[in-house]
Amino acid sequence: MAMCNNNYQVNDTTGALLALLQSIALEEAALARLLNAEAGKIERAIALSTNINDLIAINETVLTTIQAINNLEDALREKAIAVLEQLNSIR
Repeated sequence: MAMCNNNYQVNDTTGALLALLQSIALEEAALARLLNAEAGKIERAIALSTNINDLIAINETVLTTIQAINNLEDALREKAIAVLEQLNSIR
């Protein structure tokens, strides 16, 4: 039997699905921290920049990161929907 961080044992389908939901929630929290870091990057750039080209370059890197996060969010949403559908089907 595998153990999850919240100390319940995963020994059946429901437990495994709940563990998957927990992992999705942890990934969402990590993505939120990344978005927060990108906001901080923009704030620092605005405070320290001496020319518009620096701001444009930072903006482009932040945009690339946000697009990647958006793609990950889409994948996590699909995973969560699939897990929830499975949970509903075994009720």
